[in-house]
Amino acid sequence: MVIEGIGGVGKTTLALHWAHQNTARFPAGQLFANLRGFDPQVAPANPAAVLHSFLLALGVNPATIPAGVDAAAALYRSVLADRQILIVLDNVRDADQVLPLLPGTTSCAVLVTTRNRLSWLRTQGAVFVRLEPMADAEAHILLDRVLANEEIQTEPTAATAIVHRCSGLPLALTIAAARVVEHPDFPMSDLVAELDAETTRLNAFDAGDRARSLRAVLSWSSKALDGQLARAFRLLGAAPLVDIGVFAAAWL
Repeated sequence: MVIEGIGGVGKTTLALHWAHQNTARFPAGQLFANLRGFDPQVAPANPAAVLHSFLLALGVNPATIPAGVDAAAALYRSVLADRQILIVLDNVRDADQVLPLLPGTTSCAVLVTTRNRLSWLRTQGAVFVRLEPMADAEAHILLDRVLANEEIQTEPTAATAIVHRCSGLPLALTIAAARVVEHPDFPMSDLVAELDAETTRLNAFDAGDRARSLRAVLSWSSKALDGQLARAFRLLGAAPLVDIGVFAAAWL
């Protein structure tokens, strides 16, 4: 199963939530690896290194682990044969990272999260789920769970405005809600005003943690583009549109 979607839309959270809910289905355990496909400060994980760590976790003697990727992958598939294990491959950049880590048996399950379209994995039998931003009603439910009811009842207009400014991204909404909880003396309307300021609104989504800062998470996708694509993406900022077609973008 490949869960794809933009940064901050909740792919990792969904995968881990499902994994925790289904531990009984995998009595031999679970394996997890962050392949760092979109971290600009750290190189994407090498499949050989991930294989080595997985084999160690599976109890293989380090002295018997081959150095080559192909040989290590073959040993990995042999060890996994007939075992019921869930393998979670998070933040995958491309199919080349995934292929050596696929088991050779249907007794195992693999969950992949990615921002890219890994269509080639369809040839390996992968099922794809596109995770979209939340609808307003779903976002209100999430906000209700983080905030106390009386806060929303006191400022319902501000709560609705926060939902709209977060554009359906769970990461943005949870950061904004956390700021409300941390500063109970400030009205939610103050946060709405900060979110309305175009030049500084992303500052409102800084959780003090690079991995959970919306600005950083979104920038990772941009920095993963090559020069020509990155320039085209920046130029699209001139169009005051949420969506734009290929031909319209070309004319622009």
